[in-house]
Amino acid sequence: MENFKYKLIYFIMKTIALLPLGVLYIFSDFMYVLMYHVIKYRRKIVKINLKNSFPDYSEKELLKIEKEFYHHLADCFVETVKLLHISDAEADRRINVKNGEWIDELSSDGRSVILLLGHFGNWEWVTAINRHFHTPFPGQIYRPLKNLAFDRLMLKIRNRFGTNCIPQKKAIRTLVEINKTSQFVVGFVADQRPNKANVDHCVQFLNQETICSVGGEFLARKLDTHILFVDVSKPKRGYYEIEFKKIEPTDTSTDYPITDEYMRMLESNIRKSPHLWLWSHNRWSRKYK
Repeated sequence: MENFKYKLIYFIMKTIALLPLGVLYIFSDFMYVLMYHVIKYRRKIVKINLKNSFPDYSEKELLKIEKEFYHHLADCFVETVKLLHISDAEADRRINVKNGEWIDELSSDGRSVILLLGHFGNWEWVTAINRHFHTPFPGQIYRPLKNLAFDRLMLKIRNRFGTNCIPQKKAIRTLVEINKTSQFVVGFVADQRPNKANVDHCVQFLNQETICSVGGEFLARKLDTHILFVDVSKPKRGYYEIEFKKIEPTDTSTDYPITDEYMRMLESNIRKSPHLWLWSHNRWSRKYK
């Protein structure tokens, strides 16, 4: 039954992906109306998150960000589906990686590279960075979805540029084994709420005490890797710019200075373009013990 569901969903999404992005953005505009005005998808969570993150903003300013976020979220959906049918040429035209060669320069010393990014811009399109360096890219660490059919579909989409997805529970063991024989580049979307079993580390993020994941920094220490921030911006609809930046902690007295600095860098991006972050995630449902 699950296999049938997957094949059906894949066929539908693949058919949609055949359409040009210009047409898909018409669907996106319709989806915005459906999500925001009809279904009201997680609007209560979004409103609370925005209000707590920007207490000095007026109701009008918060409402503007809220609506822009839902427009962007709808765009992210159709853009992600488009990965099932997008040419390399179109991907290169729409996803500008400014300094991909830096990855190869860094890894020339024999050390691997860990990338930290957030649910900012279109994080699924970030996998296109694989086309801009030659260091082996085993992929990204991910949490498997509970729905098996959609999990298989997302793995298919994320493999568009040759990216392998490593389940979070197998990440350490897998990367330790790879690191024994060769360098690698791997990405962590590191702004999600960590599992209860993980190490709790708290930072001040968007005006709130925030529990954050330290997995990327933990692995960087264990394997002695380089660790970089993936800076994402969106110049206009359908176009993204990606730049790798060194994470330079300003306070080395904390337990996880790289994680602290990563969260500060991500917050800086969010404050510049707040609608590009995933506000519908119930990020602050767990409190620091």
